[in-house]
Order: sequence, then C-alpha cells, then structure tokens
Amino acid sequence: VGAALSMVYISGAPVMFVGCGQSYTDLKKLNVKSIVKTLLK
Repeated sequence: VGAALSMVYISGAPVMFVGCGQSYTDLKKLNVKSIVKTLLK
C-alpha cells in the first residue's frame, strides 16, 4: 500500500485496480474504504 500511495503522490494518477495474481483476470477494483480502514487500525 505504501508504494501505491507514493506513486499516486508523485504522478497524480489514481490507482484504479490492484493485482491479486499474475494474470489480467486477477485484477480487482480498488476498495478505497477497505484500504483506509486497514491503514487507520
């Protein structure tokens, strides 16, 4: 998550998907609420 936050900060481009494997079918839509909840624990 830290690397993704750094890339967004530097590039200004949003992260839309996360990879959960090694193929295109393993791309999942980013759940922002879940990430924020995890970071604030």
